Amino acid sequence: RGDIFDAAALTMLLVIATVPWWLGLALPSIGRRYGATFSSYTTVGYGRFALNDVAVHRNGVTVTVSRIEAETPGLWLWRHVRAERSRLVAGDWTVKVEKRSTPPTAQPGGWVPLRATLKRVAGALDHWASSIATARGRVRWPGGEIGLGSAAWTAGELSVHALQYRSLQLNATLAVSVT
Repeated sequence: RGDIFDAAALTMLLVIATVPWWLGLALPSIGRRYGATFSSYTTVGYGRFALNDVAVHRNGVTVTVSRIEAETPGLWLWRHVRAERSRLVAGDWTVKVEKRSTPPTAQPGGWVPLRATLKRVAGALDHWASSIATARGRVRWPGGEIGLGSAAWTAGELSVHALQYRSLQLNATLAVSVT
């Protein structure tokens, strides 16, 4: 009975210790389930990895990112359990929202629904990566677009540099309470 436990524990440790080398083989099939693809996987030291040419397509929205660098799952879990910061870095990115063939259902507008959406998104960001830095980005939708020179998310605060919408250009910081 002890030998079985020892063998299981040793196998688990071996699987965790070798994650950086086999994660790249597992990610394509995991990503396909969520509409995500990438061109290549590389290790960045032992505790981080990078995906190049990432694309996610879901529900009429396509997100592309030139490069995403993140912590391996084991390191992320260790930091998450210890309430330590985890960091995600993204290169140039775009979000394209396609025109719908059917009109969307009417949703209430205004500050209160927007605030609820921001809190939900902020909570998800804080859960998965407490610190996110991005390079240039662009969000396009039928009839409009917003550009960003760069953005950073840290501890419930979003900072954007060189935000551009039509003739408006600004740098801004938005603090969002996630509780």
